[in-house]
Amino acid sequence: MKHVQPDFRAPASRETADLHTPPTLRPLFDLLKTALQKTDHGDAKLVILDDIATLEWIGFSLLDVSRFARVLRVACLKAKATLIIRHHVVTPGDPDDLFRHLLQMCTHHLDVTPLGSGRSGAVSGEVALHLGPSTPAGGGVKLIPRSVALQYKLADNGPVFFQRGTGGGVL
Repeated sequence: MKHVQPDFRAPASRETADLHTPPTLRPLFDLLKTALQKTDHGDAKLVILDDIATLEWIGFSLLDVSRFARVLRVACLKAKATLIIRHHVVTPGDPDDLFRHLLQMCTHHLDVTPLGSGRSGAVSGEVALHLGPSTPAGGGVKLIPRSVALQYKLADNGPVFFQRGTGGGVL
């Protein structure tokens, strides 16, 4: 959280800084960009932004969060790093504005949903994989459409994936 505080670097001294300056995501981006530049060229790089909606919930505007996601994506592309952004959709129905922005910049969209028929002891939910608008031609990834989504069960030692109707306890 110390990297998402108001940015006091612009004024000459802290005393002259406007204490009502809204927080900025620039320090967090600078930290991530520096970390991406420090890694060796041969190493695989992965950036995981876990629950981007939290930034909006703690007071950052939709514009700030969507701009942050875009510049982070560009930094990851330049560094040849993989970027995974997790976004929780908490309201059913139409997707929120942040989700729409993320969909426009993604190469792949992993859709994880609970069972439509309700809770089950044998199945935790379903997973589908879709192409995003930013996918380069010949992506080479096997897609999983919603119509044939994989089901999964969360076990003590991790998730177990299986085709519909083939999991243990399923008739």
